[in-house]
Amino acid sequence: MSIEQKLKKSIANLCLGGVLVASSGCAFFDRHLTLDYSPPPISSPQVKDVQVNVDIFSDENGEVIGCVRNAYGWKTAKVKADNNLGEWLRDSLTIELRNYGCDIITEGDPRLRGTFKKLYTDLYMKYDTDLSFVVELWNNNEKVYLDNFDGNAKKTALFVTGDEYKKVSKMAMQDALRKATPKIIHQLELLKNKKE
Repeated sequence: MSIEQKLKKSIANLCLGGVLVASSGCAFFDRHLTLDYSPPPISSPQVKDVQVNVDIFSDENGEVIGCVRNAYGWKTAKVKADNNLGEWLRDSLTIELRNYGCDIITEGDPRLRGTFKKLYTDLYMKYDTDLSFVVELWNNNEKVYLDNFDGNAKKTALFVTGDEYKKVSKMAMQDALRKATPKIIHQLELLKNKKE
């Protein structure tokens, strides 16, 4: 191989290396998010005279809620939640229940509590988010209902930003609460009817 060919090959390798570094450089920094929630609109409140105390939800997930992968598919960075996921679930569920017409009380029963189990977004060409939690309904110091709920969201990855992770996390929460809220309200209505 001549010196000219070696030089061309070296320049080509440098250019290729530069392109790879430039295109995957954003994959090496952790993202920190503060998750929030806004429900999809409903036409009108669904229930009347149903009240509930949305109490404590613990967080078993911890702060790591996802990963970033480079062009080779290797995990290169973490996505971390700056807020407590149990509190995020409690606040999101409160918003949904109010949206459906429930009165939220701050003391007494019936009382909702539970555990936030999992939120994880894997990113490789698309966002793929899984979320799960457990809800318990308590009345007069007795657990009257327990259920597990999960949510999933997928989104094409055009950009790798914290805002995109927040959007797909919110979509997964909406998916889970779309399943959970009607079941919880049904249990609350059963409790109300027993009292009457």
